[in-house]
Amino acid sequence: KMTIGITGTSMLTKKSGAHLITSFEDRCQGVNSFMKMIKPHLECNIVALEDSFGPTITDPNIDAIVVSSETIRGAFQINQIRREKQLKPLAVGVSLRSDAAVLSSSFLRDKLVAQK
Repeated sequence: KMTIGITGTSMLTKKSGAHLITSFEDRCQGVNSFMKMIKPHLECNIVALEDSFGPTITDPNIDAIVVSSETIRGAFQINQIRREKQLKPLAVGVSLRSDAAVLSSSFLRDKLVAQK
C-alpha cells in the first residue's frame, strides 16, 4: 500500500501561477491513472496535503518518504516531529534534479506566465 500526498487547494493559493494549476480532483485522477499504468496491483491511498507534513507526522504505518532535493529539509523536520511523537523515523528517498532537467511545476508555470 502506498500513500500519495497531493498538494491541497489551500496550499496553492500563494503559488506563482496558481490560476494555471488544475483542480485537486484532476490532479488526483492523473496520479491515480499514472499509478495504475505503472503498478496496476498497488493499492494507493491518495490524500490532500493541507500543510507541509500531511499524514507523515501522525500515521505510524508510513515508513518512507520521497522528496526532491529542494524539499529534503522538510523530510528532516518530519522525522524530528516523528521522534518527538515516539514514531519511527521515515526512510528518505531523494529525487535529484539539475537545471537541465527541471521538473518543478512552479518553474513550468512561471515560464508560461512569462510567455504571455
